[in-house]
Amino acid sequence: MIARRTSGHVPPRAAHGPVLRSALDDLAHAQGRTPVEVVRDAVRGHRREEGARVRAVAEGLARHHAELLRRLGE
Repeated sequence: MIARRTSGHVPPRAAHGPVLRSALDDLAHAQGRTPVEVVRDAVRGHRREEGARVRAVAEGLARHHAELLRRLGE
């Protein structure tokens, strides 16, 4: 038998599955949407926010190192 290493962390699904599912179902019902639509929109919003943060950091790095990037491009 192969021993598995665990962090001791209980996955959210195991710890809160029914509670989260009930809350999701209630929210979707109140908004007149399906739970899948609610989750999809939440994930899209999160990805959009993360993308904006990554872009801002990349633009800052590019500005900070503009001279080096210009010389490397020669």
